[in-house]
Amino acid sequence: MGKEAHSSQKVVEHAIYYFKRLYTKVTIYDIDPHQAAMTCYRIALKFVENSFGIDLFRIFQSKSSDSTFLISKTDESYMEYFILPEIDFDLVIYVPSRILLQFCADSQVDESVIYLANCTLNDTYFLDFALTDSPYAIAIACLYFAATVHKIDLREYLGSLTIDLDRMFEMFDEIKQFYLSPFNPEAAEISLKKLYKYQLYYQPKNVLKNEKDWREWCENSKDEKKEE
Repeated sequence: MGKEAHSSQKVVEHAIYYFKRLYTKVTIYDIDPHQAAMTCYRIALKFVENSFGIDLFRIFQSKSSDSTFLISKTDESYMEYFILPEIDFDLVIYVPSRILLQFCADSQVDESVIYLANCTLNDTYFLDFALTDSPYAIAIACLYFAATVHKIDLREYLGSLTIDLDRMFEMFDEIKQFYLSPFNPEAAEISLKKLYKYQLYYQPKNVLKNEKDWREWCENSKDEKKEE
């Protein structure tokens, strides 16, 4: 969706963070991942770029190969009321891409290393670094991986930083292992199709039929948060 809508990297990064944080609270059996992806992307567009005019339903419809995955605009709008409380209404994300550019400038690496580091950063979103590590740790691991590929020694620069080198090497190994056995999107889509055959997803529009129902649901969500 990000490529089709020509969105900035920052928007896509925010959407991925929202999506990953959502599924730390719910499971894939609770919320349709396609519906959640569209909604997280819409929230990121609104928050980062204040953009409301992109027709995500048209984009997703043109990209979907199965009518089961098509989502109405009504469902997409209602899903925002479900996802925002699950991510605690916390929309501010410190994305690693900006920090990565600063590290690249400080270490004075060439353009080829910067390009590979950015590509590596994008690929790390297939992993769980966004949930387990800080943005600067992700950025420096991607820079170290890119420099290693280009056979550039960054030991002196890394020594000037206050970072956990042991964790950085662990992240380096995880990235290397990911490239040795990369994510297969075709296999993931097949698995999701199998899931759709047996899983009937909860439809928010069947519950939140009017503004009164929506307000009652919001109040109940707030009470649950206070009890926790």
